[in-house]
Amino acid sequence: MQGNTAQKTGLLSLFLTLTVLAPNIALSPVYARTSHQAADPASSSLVSSAFPISALNHPDIHPIHKQIAYETLSAMSTPCVSQLESLYVRYEKPTSRGLAGKTSIILDGTVSASEFRALLIHEFGHIVDLGCFAGAQSAGESAFRDGSEIIFKDDPSIEFYALSWLNDQHRRDDVDPDDFVSGYAASDPFEDFAETFAYFILQRNAFRIRAATNPTIAKKYNWMRDHFDTVLSATGQHRWDGSVPWDITKLPYIWHRKTVAIKT
Repeated sequence: MQGNTAQKTGLLSLFLTLTVLAPNIALSPVYARTSHQAADPASSSLVSSAFPISALNHPDIHPIHKQIAYETLSAMSTPCVSQLESLYVRYEKPTSRGLAGKTSIILDGTVSASEFRALLIHEFGHIVDLGCFAGAQSAGESAFRDGSEIIFKDDPSIEFYALSWLNDQHRRDDVDPDDFVSGYAASDPFEDFAETFAYFILQRNAFRIRAATNPTIAKKYNWMRDHFDTVLSATGQHRWDGSVPWDITKLPYIWHRKTVAIKT
């Protein structure tokens, strides 16, 4: 989630409330189209009635956002993309720029195209973490909870969380602010995952540079590399100068429509 800090189950509860309201309120088709939206090729085959990803078929999503979402999600592998059941875009300047649950995402449609894509990638990181990666009850309970929901020891995300966190509430004593890819990543293990996922996709070079001198960042980079393909979809424009950015979704990048396959 971008805009507020909350545990994942809390996000899901808020999300479910919003999705009930969205068709009639949040996603009202009565809005002023900006010059950016007007410039979008509405007749593009990417946003035709045969749009291949069912989650994007909501009629109130502007064509430019369908196109961005299609290009972005098409760069991800099928197993985790199929976990996404609903994408809603809100055009009334919502308080939170992004929300995600196990199967759904809500995004702010008033931000720039570049930021919209970055937000989608961040929120899709929550889908991967919360909905795609999962453990089994037989493995036993971990120290991490998604609200009241148990996260089991063999959930792949546990290994990532443990690099900086003792549990879902407390960071390790030996962790420094520089050990997070962004200030926002230090909010909780779930934002740590989503921000690091976005950093890996959008700012790979800066991630590598930081990993060369920071052992914890190196472990996070290696974890992402081991779980996701290394084919680049973006060229990050952020230059690492020793100052930790607050929010990965605000950093500049150039997007390339290439595959980033998720290994499950």
